[in-house]
Amino acid sequence: MQDEKKQLFDNSKAIIRRRIMTTRDSLPASTRALAEKAIAQYLQTWLLRYQPAVLAAYWPIRSEADCRDWLLQTLHSGIKVVLPVVEQRNSALVFRQWHGETLSERDLAGLPAPIQGQIHKPEAILLPCVAFNAQGYRLGYGGGYYDRTLALLSGVRTAGVAFSLQETEFAPDAHDIALHSVITEFAISNF
Repeated sequence: MQDEKKQLFDNSKAIIRRRIMTTRDSLPASTRALAEKAIAQYLQTWLLRYQPAVLAAYWPIRSEADCRDWLLQTLHSGIKVVLPVVEQRNSALVFRQWHGETLSERDLAGLPAPIQGQIHKPEAILLPCVAFNAQGYRLGYGGGYYDRTLALLSGVRTAGVAFSLQETEFAPDAHDIALHSVITEFAISNF
C-alpha cells in the first residue's frame, strides 16, 4: 500500500511539472522580457539585503527565468558568482566560479557548466524552480541534485527564482527542504 501511495504521489508531481513547464514555455517573449526585468530588480533587493560574498546561481535551461544580465552586473560589482556542476550522478552538486563567459562545456548531466576551476562553497544559492508552493518548497526536474546539495549545506541562504505562474499546490516529500525565499516578477516571498 505504501508503494502505491508513493507511486501516485510521484505521478502527481510529474503531472504538475508537465503542466507548469507547458505554461511557462508558452509565455510570450514580451511578457517574459518584462517579467525577467522585474525579477532582476527583486534579485538586486535580495542581494543587497543578504550581501553574500559567494553567490551560487544557475545557467537557465528550457524556459527558466533568465537572470544572466543581472548576474553579469553582480559579477562586476565584486561578488564571486559560482554555478552548479554535476560531477557524479545521484550526488550533490559542486559549485565552480563563473567569470562571465558563455558556457561551452557540459557537465555530466549535459547542462552548461564551468567544468574547470576551484570548487567554492556558496553563502547564498539562487535555485531555478519548475514549480513552488506557498510554503516555500520547490519542484525541480526530479533529479534530486539540489535536495542532496541543500542537505549538506547548513547556513546557506536559499531563494527560488520563478515566474509567478509557477506557483501551485503540492505536498513536499520528507527529504525536501523549504527555501528561505522565492523571487518572482511580483515579489520576494520569505518563509
